[in-house]
Amino acid sequence: MSRVAVAISIYKNDNAKCVVASLESLVEQSYKKLDVFLQVDGFVTAEVKKVIELYQTRNNFHCEFYPENKGLAFQLNRAIERILDKDEFDYIARMDADDISFKSRIAEQVLFFEKNPEVAVLGSSIIEFDNKGNETLKLMPSEHADLTKNIIKRCPFNHPTVMFNMNVIGRADLAYDSNLKNTQDYYLWVDLLKKEYKFANLSKPLLKFRIDENFHARRGFKKAVNDFSSRIYAMKMLHIFSLSNILHTLLLFGLRLSPSFVKSFAYKRFR
Repeated sequence: MSRVAVAISIYKNDNAKCVVASLESLVEQSYKKLDVFLQVDGFVTAEVKKVIELYQTRNNFHCEFYPENKGLAFQLNRAIERILDKDEFDYIARMDADDISFKSRIAEQVLFFEKNPEVAVLGSSIIEFDNKGNETLKLMPSEHADLTKNIIKRCPFNHPTVMFNMNVIGRADLAYDSNLKNTQDYYLWVDLLKKEYKFANLSKPLLKFRIDENFHARRGFKKAVNDFSSRIYAMKMLHIFSLSNILHTLLLFGLRLSPSFVKSFAYKRFR
């Protein structure tokens, strides 16, 4: 049976109850050849630290504390480095510390890879949920051709759902740009496509993605600039400059600068 490692970064804004729900969803996975690599990104609350220390007592949970905040990309790279150094894992899965994986998530993704060994990165659809208990299905395209064709208009993956096939991906190719505070996953997808790796999504939702009240407010000017730059980067690297793609990029930039209620409406209506 193939072994799977899950990479998670935890930082100061993470809530202890949400972290417990997230980690418990991994403990309860039907697939048991599973290890979890936690990166603690600088200061966390005493409650969160206590939760981490509790899970550290499990043989398949491995935690590394960093004294200062280095950002998500840095910590994911560090987790991947730790995982690959062990040379024991066929697949590396992503997840955030406030999301919840369905019990069958890892098993279903491993089964897909076994049937489709040429695929390098596999994601899934998600169920978005908020603090009021509202849930919304976010359905993702499944085929590589659709994901690549529409990469300017839509990010090909829900980042916390992805699993990397390390039987296909070269070690040097799996690295986030640690200089970026956001959109680091989008740049990675572009780089992997440039290297002709194959993508896929499972249409079935395998993860519950938490949307808090600040989700859209956090996507301000810096996010707008990074989104704009990432699309220009994609058009350049993948040779897909077109009037449609340029127009979409400009409209996205304007949307990122709009009030939160406008972004929220557009996100629900046009995603």
